[in-house]
Amino acid sequence: MVVAVDAILSYVCANVWVMRDALDELAEAATSLATRPVYGLSDEMVESIAAAHRITATLTGTLALLVHEASGRALPKRFDATGTVAWLRDLREAAHRGP
Repeated sequence: MVVAVDAILSYVCANVWVMRDALDELAEAATSLATRPVYGLSDEMVESIAAAHRITATLTGTLALLVHEASGRALPKRFDATGTVAWLRDLREAAHRGP
C-alpha cells in the first residue's frame, strides 16, 4: 500500500486547524453565554443547568484527551516542567495572567 506523505500531513494540518477553530468558536460562545442575564429563566433553568453540565462534561473529556496526547508527546518535558501536573498548573497560571 502506497500512502502519500503530503496527503497525510495535509489531513493532520487540517484537523489541527479544525480543532483550533472549534475551540475559538466555543470560547466566543461561552463568553457570550456567560454575559447573558439568567433572572428571566423560569423552569427552563433546570434544563439550562443540565445542558451546561453536559457541555462541561464533554469539554472536560476533550481536555483529558488533549492532555493525554500532550503527555504522550513529552510536551511537559520540552517546556522544562517537572511533570504533566506541574505543566498544567503553569499553563493555568499563565492563562489567568493573560497575554
